[in-house]
Amino acid sequence: MAWKYDGVSQQAFHVESQTQFRLNGKRKLESPSDFELIPPEGAAKKWYSAELDNLKKELWVEMQSVWEQAALRMRLQSLIRTKLRGDNYRAANVISGVSGKTVSARSIQAWLVDPTRRSSRKCPEWAVEALEAYSAPVAETERVTGEPLSTWEIKAKFSVDFAERQIEAKESLRKKWMSTPVSSLPEGFCELELKLNTYFKYLSETQSIWTAALRASSSFEEFRRLALEKLDDAAEIRLFVEETRRAIEQGSEEFSNEDGLPGQKGANK
Repeated sequence: MAWKYDGVSQQAFHVESQTQFRLNGKRKLESPSDFELIPPEGAAKKWYSAELDNLKKELWVEMQSVWEQAALRMRLQSLIRTKLRGDNYRAANVISGVSGKTVSARSIQAWLVDPTRRSSRKCPEWAVEALEAYSAPVAETERVTGEPLSTWEIKAKFSVDFAERQIEAKESLRKKWMSTPVSSLPEGFCELELKLNTYFKYLSETQSIWTAALRASSSFEEFRRLALEKLDDAAEIRLFVEETRRAIEQGSEEFSNEDGLPGQKGANK
């Protein structure tokens, strides 16, 4: 791919030269003559007219491909929603049956995911045409917005997106630690250990509460009441201790004066 273009912005990135160009022209582009490529100001390389004309022709081909893909993704998404109630597994089966090609729910997610993601793959026109040719029964009611995602929905619709988020989070964390100065590492490790200790303590405390409530209960309702009661107590204690710690560290409230009195400024009353 010689160009990276998102289909809507007034900028395009030329991969080979690692140059971000600005597009100057009409709002609706119908041919290469409708826009000009503007190199970045102060660029070390001098771009000649002939070079820019050739680049513009290459970009125009990429722009048309991007727009075609956007249209295909919209058609595919609409067909899956209206004909198959958003079921990517059924869509994969239908497309496989009609086209004779092997398609999975993950294939469909890769076709529909944001094209800037590394997991994005080109949506084939034959897949869209296969769904268009399919005569679906009357569509069922779609899921209620706000309901928790089911295991099926995550596998069928969102596993690629969720995996992308995990990859991005992992890379962001790695980048953060790799760019941390050596002199700052002890402080960073200390903060990390404190957070982990706090989390492990919370897990241990919660497990102890569940176990104690389970042993002390003779029915599910009694178990539920005891567990929730103790969990609420534990949460209140954690909050009180956290507020006290913050006051000590900040020298506020009772710790703002020598007398240890709330709301005082140090004078004996």
